Amino acid sequence: MAAFGLEDVFQCGETGPKIKSDDNDDRDDHDYGNYDDAPYPLEISPKALCAWATLARNRLIRSDEMNEQNNAPIECIKVLRAMFGSYNTVFPLQFNDGVCWALKVPQSAAKDTFDASAAYSLTSEARTLLVLEKQTTIPVPHVYSFQSNRDNEIQCPYILTNLINGTPLPRAWFDLSAPEDMLEKRRMQTLQDLAQAMIQLSKFTFSRSGCPEFNSQGRISSVGPIRTWDIAASSIPRSTEDDRANEDEDEDEEEEEEEEEEEEEEEEEEEEEEEEEEEEEDDEDVMCDLGPFDNPTPYILSLFNRRDPTPDPFCIGTYKLLGLFIEWVSELEEYEDGGFVLSHPDLGMQNILVTEDGKISGIVDWEGAAVVPKCLGNLRYPSFLTSEWDPRTYGRIPSGADEESKLENSQEELQMFREVYCKMIGKLLGPTGNECTKWTRRSLVIERLKMAADNPNSTHEIIYRVFEGIKQSSPKPLALDGEDLLLHDIADKLAEGSITEGTLEVIKCGFLRLCDSV
Repeated sequence: MAAFGLEDVFQCGETGPKIKSDDNDDRDDHDYGNYDDAPYPLEISPKALCAWATLARNRLIRSDEMNEQNNAPIECIKVLRAMFGSYNTVFPLQFNDGVCWALKVPQSAAKDTFDASAAYSLTSEARTLLVLEKQTTIPVPHVYSFQSNRDNEIQCPYILTNLINGTPLPRAWFDLSAPEDMLEKRRMQTLQDLAQAMIQLSKFTFSRSGCPEFNSQGRISSVGPIRTWDIAASSIPRSTEDDRANEDEDEDEEEEEEEEEEEEEEEEEEEEEEEEEEEEEDDEDVMCDLGPFDNPTPYILSLFNRRDPTPDPFCIGTYKLLGLFIEWVSELEEYEDGGFVLSHPDLGMQNILVTEDGKISGIVDWEGAAVVPKCLGNLRYPSFLTSEWDPRTYGRIPSGADEESKLENSQEELQMFREVYCKMIGKLLGPTGNECTKWTRRSLVIERLKMAADNPNSTHEIIYRVFEGIKQSSPKPLALDGEDLLLHDIADKLAEGSITEGTLEVIKCGFLRLCDSV
């Protein structure tokens, strides 16, 4: 495996638009690539950003907060290639002594959509990192400062942290150059460290689900609304009055044809301009505030309940089946007794950095960290161990993907890794381990149901995968009165309201069996 260094963190492909800068800026030292589609929220030049970082670090040194003993002048000498995520841009700042910081800024600041809710979420993220660093050994970024408004030197909301050194987990997990025994040992080390980190979040338990709120001592004291992405609202195309009016423009077609043709050409040009404007609007992510919640079920259904009704019978039936699955989850033993726990929002490989031997050096991207039901909380499987339960992405390699992106574990490997991770959780928890790990096992199905409820693009395929899981986990064919139960037939009958209680009972028993058997 190649040596692990800062370059492992910075490699992001073709990323980074050029920040607005002075004509005298040295572009050789400030390379941002050419990525015109990503908004960039900074108004100051790279040179000014370096000067600001230099001032910020020297302030901390003088205040003894850095605990540094270096008499040499400290200066930020370079802004390295920017890293772009879905909602934020990270600008790595390199100092002359080799230290690197990370300036994380929300992309919404460039689009003037950074509102009070976004400011609340940024503050919660920064304070959550401070709490985790102080009260756990989880390797999170160290927060030097943060601002949730534009009233600061860089005129932009931000979180300023150290830049954690390490290799993104996908590269280490699928390292084809490593001997098989070394790769296996590295993977086990990563899973062990991740389990050790996640169980520490169990100390942050509450009676409600929501976004952490903090008291004057910096401790989590309560929860408020969760700011989240409304996927359905973001993906629904908006119709216009012109679109609806066009449906009625079939009268008097034979009159004044020449004049109408000229008018139509003008209208087409106007419509094209309007469509371009609408496409830009439709590209905007719709954010919403949800909760707090006193019960797990409303939390799981929070985004699903915001969807518009669908006229398609099969969709109606599928949605009803999803609702039944979530209703039946509430009948699992101790479902409502577990409370709510602070959790990382996305335990994907991309948010984990490791050393060469697989030890976790950093867990990043805590934006959206929330207090959630324990059945979806800190003891759940990390998403990279459940990837085969997302038919939308598993086994489907995007065109143009690099070699690393083409790698994935087989279903048998993922099952084995889940068993290992579950045992690690149980062992670390001690006497209560076996009791707690049932929610680790159940999280495989419950988390996918949450994804199906949140994302209309995943609903049908996940419901199909769960239904297939019910059939596979059943000791005998899933049937009633000698007839096999088929998903399409069940969806149609649910939509019609003609499904029998006997059929529902067969499906329900199979579903509850699946939750405790995977």
